[in-house]
Amino acid sequence: MKFNQKLAQRLFLCLTPFVTGSIFATLPGFAATLATSEATLNFSNFSHNPLTIETEINPNFPQITNDGRVITESIANANFNVDSTRPSATTAIISSMSTVHGDGDEYSGAAQSSARLVGYNFQVTAGETFSLDFTGSLKLNTRVDSEDETANAVGNLAFQLFDSNNLNNPLAFFIISSGLDSLNNSDFLIPPFTSSNITFLPNQTSYTTSFGGNEESANASFTGRVSMFFADATNLILRQFSSNSSSAGASCPAR
Repeated sequence: MKFNQKLAQRLFLCLTPFVTGSIFATLPGFAATLATSEATLNFSNFSHNPLTIETEINPNFPQITNDGRVITESIANANFNVDSTRPSATTAIISSMSTVHGDGDEYSGAAQSSARLVGYNFQVTAGETFSLDFTGSLKLNTRVDSEDETANAVGNLAFQLFDSNNLNNPLAFFIISSGLDSLNNSDFLIPPFTSSNITFLPNQTSYTTSFGGNEESANASFTGRVSMFFADATNLILRQFSSNSSSAGASCPAR
């Protein structure tokens, strides 16, 4: 378990730079590409409330290069809504999306987005159980019309629960990642890497992929619960993170 905690910490730190996503409708007359990446994570039914919260979002500005037409979009959201009288009504959500749609004979574009949310000082007294429910999804899609086009998408979701006196080893952790690349066979969807105190509802959890060919996809949806008993009084910190990135391009003669 100690090894898993350290590995989870490294993986979480490695995920931080990622971000992207995209969606597009086909424009007629030229080569067309699509790359999309979306991530969402919701927390609810808290047993305790945080005393302070912190949120951060980072959608990048659209980029358009070369002579083709490229549409990019980045969206990020992070909200922690605390009900001071009823922790079970407290909710937290992070979401991010990146999309790139290209149409033309010579173009490239990229989009990135990320969201981060932290809840500080969940005060759990001795003999209490800290718990919360969560639902989430990770959705990636790419499409190309010819071998002269490229499209790729990456998505990541993660959360960690720490004792505020020990930020090196998470008490609970969840990490899921996925990536699509039209140029090679490096597509992947890695099911969640989690600690043992996280459980899932099997009938509300699914992972599907379609790799190869001109259209590819990876989809994950999940519902679960975090539950931990504390023999001693403990202050907890909850961190959530999502990131998405997508890019698309073409280098081919005009049609």
